[in-house]
Amino acid sequence: MVDIVLCVLCGIPGCGKTTLCRRLVSSGEKFTYVHVAFDELTGWIENQSDGAWKQSRSMILSLVGNIVEFLRNDGGELPSRSQFNALDENEVGRLLQAVQTVASRNDKSATVVLLIDDNMYYKSMRYSYHQLAEQFTLGYCIVYLSCSYDTCSDRLRHRADGHLIKESSVKTIVEQLEKPDPVREKWEHFSKEFDSGGNESSPLILYEQFIETCVDHPVETNKLSEREIEERDLTRKVNAANLLHQADLCLRKIVGDMSKEIISDAKNKSTQMKKIVQERKRLIAAMKSDGFDFNPFLDEYGDIQKESLTLELRKRVFNEI
Repeated sequence: MVDIVLCVLCGIPGCGKTTLCRRLVSSGEKFTYVHVAFDELTGWIENQSDGAWKQSRSMILSLVGNIVEFLRNDGGELPSRSQFNALDENEVGRLLQAVQTVASRNDKSATVVLLIDDNMYYKSMRYSYHQLAEQFTLGYCIVYLSCSYDTCSDRLRHRADGHLIKESSVKTIVEQLEKPDPVREKWEHFSKEFDSGGNESSPLILYEQFIETCVDHPVETNKLSEREIEERDLTRKVNAANLLHQADLCLRKIVGDMSKEIISDAKNKSTQMKKIVQERKRLIAAMKSDGFDFNPFLDEYGDIQKESLTLELRKRVFNEI
């Protein structure tokens, strides 16, 4: 079975992602490369509505998934171009033809690297491809090309292909860019920053050596065994029962404290106490229901904190009184 790596390119417009991909496709020596170019596939539509923009991105993700299945199954049938009607039909055709060419070589020892060429400035954009890698147990890495805004702007003004990107769009991406963080995000472990701001291109071997590090470490599924699921569910039930018991004892104490506050008003004490008790019962009933979020009522050690429960009960009671 052929090894596959999803190599996600990340960086602001003009940083050199597409140029790097083209260099790897034409001159890379270690791997077989397939270039998935978002700009071409979406037809360079910058002013898409938010809905159309999301649809095109979702369709490219689906297209990549289809390509992975085709390569993993040693052939079969590639999807029809018409299935991806939100994308440029000619570009989809070129991409599928490139994949067909790779498959026709029938080289089981080759490693196919799918170059996912887009800005990928949100973590969520990159994570969707990590999930795909997990689904098929693929290699996964992120190549982050860093470059100054001024350098990128100058490059964009002198693009050879004539495609211009609005300066406001570039600034938005710069402001919203979420850089890969392999320290805080385990799934971004195989990510590396390359400075692409110089006049000379970095040797391809540097990129290929980095990609090689993730080939032997494909993303493993996080699915639990039936036994692990049972143990997890039992632990959750025990923890929930413990928190519920803590909350009940704490609320009873709070009700006692609140009764002392209203003792001076003997006329309304009975009515107020009745509402306090009713709200305590409602709060406990809510805690017993599935999906209740205990987090706002926990301290740093994971125990119920009286202060937060007091505030919640008083809000429930005195909003009605």
